[in-house]
Amino acid sequence: MAVYPSINNITEPIDTLSMYVAADISSNIAADILSVKPKRIIFNPGAENPDLAQKAKTQGIITVNDCTLVMLRSGQF
Repeated sequence: MAVYPSINNITEPIDTLSMYVAADISSNIAADILSVKPKRIIFNPGAENPDLAQKAKTQGIITVNDCTLVMLRSGQF
């Protein structure tokens, strides 16, 4: 598994971006997140960001407010 210093360093398409950071942090990197055009963003509990979610939706990105671990366990991922 590769580790990248920035989301902008990822060269392959991103299917799902699972957010675990607070809204003030994700807002600071919102432009970078939107520029890589993930198919879906999951906002885990405590990481909800309505402003970023709305911007993502306008670009056709699916947004979900849920727990990634629960989604994986229950087959919803």
